Amino acid sequence: MTTISLRHPVRTRRSVLARRRDERGLSTAEYAVGTLGACSIAGILLKVAGSDWFMDIIKLIIETAFKAFL
Repeated sequence: MTTISLRHPVRTRRSVLARRRDERGLSTAEYAVGTLGACSIAGILLKVAGSDWFMDIIKLIIETAFKAFL
């Protein structure tokens, strides 16, 4: 009596290509999530950078740096 093991099925070229096609959208979704995250952080930074206290801190840092080097 011969036993057939189904643990390691034979993969044909067609099944490998089908699996690759199924995974193509995954990278697109990952890029979309990454882009959304980057845009969210950029929006928060723009909001913070537009505030007066942030500009005062930046001016103070630049003035201190110029005084240290001059």
